[in-house]
Amino acid sequence: MAARDVLPLTAATVVTRADPRVAALSHVTATISAFLDASTQWTLPTACGFAGHCPHSALRLVQRVATRDALRVARAHRLLAQQCEQSPPCVGQRRVAAAARVVCEQTDRFFRQKCFTCGMARAAARGDVPVLQWLVTHFPGCYVTLAVEAAAKNGQLHVLQWLHEQSRWGSAVGPHKRRPTLRALSVFWGAKELYYAGQEGHLHVVQWLQAHTNPMPTHMFFVTLEAAARNGDLAMVQWLCDVRGEWSPHAAMLAASGGHLDVLQWLRSHMFCSSPSASMDDAAANGHLDVLQWLQRNAGYATVTAMDKAAGNGHFEIVQWLQATRQEGCSTAAMDVAAANGHFEIVEWLHLHRREGCTKAAMDEAATNGHFAIVKFLHANRNEGCSQGAMDGAAMNGHLMVVEWLHRNENEGCTTAAMDGAARANHLMVVQWLHANRKEGCTVAAMSLAARNGHLEVVQWLHSHRNEGCTSDAMDEAAAHGHLHVVQWLHSHRREGCTFNAMDRAASGGHLDVVQWLHKNRAEGCTTEAMDSAAGRGHLDVVQWLNDNRGEGCTGAAMDRAASNGHFRVLLFLRSARSEGCTSKAFVNATTADELEILQWLFEHYRDQYGHDRLQLFGLGKFCTLQWLKQESLLEDLPESERHVYQAV
Repeated sequence: MAARDVLPLTAATVVTRADPRVAALSHVTATISAFLDASTQWTLPTACGFAGHCPHSALRLVQRVATRDALRVARAHRLLAQQCEQSPPCVGQRRVAAAARVVCEQTDRFFRQKCFTCGMARAAARGDVPVLQWLVTHFPGCYVTLAVEAAAKNGQLHVLQWLHEQSRWGSAVGPHKRRPTLRALSVFWGAKELYYAGQEGHLHVVQWLQAHTNPMPTHMFFVTLEAAARNGDLAMVQWLCDVRGEWSPHAAMLAASGGHLDVLQWLRSHMFCSSPSASMDDAAANGHLDVLQWLQRNAGYATVTAMDKAAGNGHFEIVQWLQATRQEGCSTAAMDVAAANGHFEIVEWLHLHRREGCTKAAMDEAATNGHFAIVKFLHANRNEGCSQGAMDGAAMNGHLMVVEWLHRNENEGCTTAAMDGAARANHLMVVQWLHANRKEGCTVAAMSLAARNGHLEVVQWLHSHRNEGCTSDAMDEAAAHGHLHVVQWLHSHRREGCTFNAMDRAASGGHLDVVQWLHKNRAEGCTTEAMDSAAGRGHLDVVQWLNDNRGEGCTGAAMDRAASNGHFRVLLFLRSARSEGCTSKAFVNATTADELEILQWLFEHYRDQYGHDRLQLFGLGKFCTLQWLKQESLLEDLPESERHVYQAV
């Protein structure tokens, strides 16, 4: 792609043209455009997923991002050329390394394939054929995988038809597996596209896939029928049974649980299935009276769980129907959970019409969730009472009125967990009330938990009014969660300090500002876990900073974890800047995560680290990845009992 200047935004051009004096100053237009231009925050794959209001808005964004990327690559090439031509070098080593990484990203075929795969999937999900065409044109030699599933899942039949027209049958997966053909696009069919389409109710897509592709055998995807039954999609259920011959012992139960009586009736009349007790229990739990009445007439079964769950979920009509129609009754869980969830009417009814009663958990949970009326009702009408968990829970959730009432009317009191929990959740008024009216106090966890969640006002109040103090956990936790202002305050006003966990966990969370501050102001430092965990979570800026400014380095776990989570740019950086490499876990992680391009990249650069794990055991259901492994002859011979699972691939 030839590099050219990024044109100013139309809005900036229109505004500056309003005044000829400003319009004559092209640099002013460019500056305004740069200030307004949000495309700098987009990558090419994310731009492909842009859903704008105007036609072709995504395509224009993709083209703009691609132009900007091309300029960046061109600048990197020029900088590297200057470095080679001039002696001694006039460019800093960090700039040279950064330029080299830019060029590496642009030239690495697996990284380009990853960008293509993600971009195609996002465009296919939106049904944007112009963007798909642009990607195919500008990424020659790449193959299509996830886009098929994305289009099917979102009902984009026209995208599937377009891909089908561009594809050729029997093509292998991978940039080196192309056979001479007049068609340039290699598309992988036969993964989970039929399942996703069925799950989302796109019957027209399912029918087209069945007719034009080679979907998985019925026994591989009986879950498609289960998803359709769960969703109440009768037409899909009928088609899957009649055309695909699908069957599931759980489909009827799922239809009953979802309240889909028409699906339940059809399945019971057209398919052999058992009637487990859970079918009636779940229908009761979800409030489907019509399903319960039908099951009552058609050999349905239930347990005490039916009324327990109906009461807990607030389905009063179901509770009354079960009382009048069934004999199973309920357990103390009915009133306990109804009280916990605030269903006062049901609690009152159970008290009057059932004998099971409740346990202390009823008042404990009602208090915890702030259901004041239920707490008072239980106190006045029941004898179970509560435990210290009632006031503890109410304090943790900031229900000061409940806390005050329990203090006056119940004798159980609370524990230090009350103030600890209130501090953690930033309920300063509750903390202050407990301090003034109760003697339990708190523990060092109060300040540590408040610091963890960034509640500086609570930390300051505890520091001024309580003697428990904190431990190094306070600064460690504040750093881990990116609360730099809390870290700075603790550093200035407390003596506990922190441990190396502070920088390690700040790096893991991607909090570069905290990492830099700790590096400058504290002496604890970090361990290799800092870069390892930052790499695993994709925080490339943190990884680069640690590499440039700290000496701990990383281990092979950095690349292993990055492979597991699809952080390709981190992998490229680690390979260019570090020497630790990866371990055999990287191959397992990439296979498990279905990161095909990363798996290919690992075999390209670190094949000697492959530990001959049976990768097929970690790739079950990852059909495209398994196909590539099969082509590369990396799968060991399978036992006869396992071969049928992979025949479809």
